[in-house]
Amino acid sequence: MGRLFVKELREAPHIVCINCRTCIAVLRHKLHLPPDEAEENVGVFRKVVNVQVEEHQNYQVGPHTVTNIYCIKCGNELGCKYIQVVGEQNILQDGYVKIMMEQTLEIRDEEEP
Repeated sequence: MGRLFVKELREAPHIVCINCRTCIAVLRHKLHLPPDEAEENVGVFRKVVNVQVEEHQNYQVGPHTVTNIYCIKCGNELGCKYIQVVGEQNILQDGYVKIMMEQTLEIRDEEEP
């Protein structure tokens, strides 16, 4: 296995892995979904960092193809990445990531907890 490079996020607010506190995403990259499409304790992000994508283990969620993502440092399962979005979607796009928010902590200032 190669060397691990972890990208730090200095912009607040952001989310970190609940297990190892590795930076995952800036909250300004979180999509604001309409109430009929939003899921409780789930956030959809345009950009994430420090995640490992299981490219060859795709599966179907409804009409969409997704794959699991994990924290690059501790291996905690964080959610899934949309590989192929099917249909007339105005919000979801290929490459967006769905994060289970209970697997993260929100950091409001530049200091880690």
